[in-house]
Amino acid sequence: MDLIHDTKIVTFDIECYLNNHNQFIAYACGFTNGKETQLYYLTEYDNSNTMLYTCLMEILKKYNHYTVYVHNFSNFDYYFILTMLKNQDLIKMDSFYKDNKLYSLKLIVIINNKIHQIIIKDSYLLLSSSLRKLGQDYKVNILKGYFPYSFVNYNNLNYIGEIPDYQYYYNNINNLNNSMDYNEYLQIKQKYNNNWSLKFETLTYLESDLLCLYQVISQFSKDIFYLEHVNITKSLSISSLTFKIFKTNYLNYYKLPIIKGIHHDLMRKGFYGGHVDVYKSIGQHIYNYDVNSLYPFVMSNNDFPIGNPVLSFDKDLNNYFGIIHCRLQTPIYPSIFLH
Repeated sequence: MDLIHDTKIVTFDIECYLNNHNQFIAYACGFTNGKETQLYYLTEYDNSNTMLYTCLMEILKKYNHYTVYVHNFSNFDYYFILTMLKNQDLIKMDSFYKDNKLYSLKLIVIINNKIHQIIIKDSYLLLSSSLRKLGQDYKVNILKGYFPYSFVNYNNLNYIGEIPDYQYYYNNINNLNNSMDYNEYLQIKQKYNNNWSLKFETLTYLESDLLCLYQVISQFSKDIFYLEHVNITKSLSISSLTFKIFKTNYLNYYKLPIIKGIHHDLMRKGFYGGHVDVYKSIGQHIYNYDVNSLYPFVMSNNDFPIGNPVLSFDKDLNNYFGIIHCRLQTPIYPSIFLH
C-alpha cells in the first residue's frame, strides 16, 4: 500500500511527417507537467536528433525521478528516442522489454556531479484507447484536435498561407469517428486570411495533445490512488496494475506460491487454448455471440487448486485434485464411447 500519492508525472509527445522514402521524420516535440509546457520545432535545430536530445535533456534537468508518459510509446515514439540515443554518449539508458516490446526506458545522465534520471512509459498500456476518446471519456478541459499530417513535408515547415485543403485533414485518418467534420472545417477555414502557419498550428496541436494526455493520466492516477492506495507509476501496464491492486488490497495475508522451472512450463501448457477461427466468409441468418467476463465468472463459481503445490506420481486420479501432466491415448473407435 502506498501512503503518498506520486504526482511526479510529465507527458511527452513527438510530431512527425512522412518523407518521400516513406520514412517518418520527427519535426516537433514537447513536454508538459500540466502547468508549464515546452515545445521544440525542427527549423530551430540542425536535425531531428538534436531537437529530441535538447528536449529530453531539459526534462532530465527539470524533472529528476519523474515518470514520463508517452501515448503509444511502445509502438511508435520509442524508435525516434532510441535512434537519437545511439548518436550521443552523455545520456545512458536502461530498457525493459517484454514479448519483444519496449515497456519502459530509463534515461540517466550526470548533471553538475549529480545523477538525474527519468523513466519513460507507455500510457497506452495503462489506458488502451485513442487519446481523443480518452479525453472525451474523462471529460478533460483540453481535447485532442485535428491536424493535416499529410500536408507536412521537409520543404514547407515554415509555410504560411491558405489553410490546407480538407483532404489533408481527412486522408490520414483511419476511421470516420476520428475525422474532422467538413462543416467544422469550413468554420475553421473562415478564421484564416492566408495566414495559416504550419509551425504555429503544429505547436498548438502538440500542446493540446500533451495537456490532454496529462489531464487524463493525472485523473486516472488520482482515481486509482484514492480508491486503492496504489500508485500507477509503479506499474507498466493495466494487467500489472490490477494484479498489484489485488495483492495489495484483496489477497489479505495469503501468499501466492511461485512456481518456476519445468513444472511451471508444464502447467502453463494446460491453460493454453486453441484458436477459434471461422473461415466461412459468406452465410445467411448468422448470429454472433460473446460472453462478458467469462474467465472471472468461471473462477469465482468453480473450484480450482490453490496453495503450495505438492508433486505426486500417483496414477490414481481419485486421490488428489490438481493439475495433471499426462499422455492420453485415444481409442481406435471413439464413437462406441459416445453412446
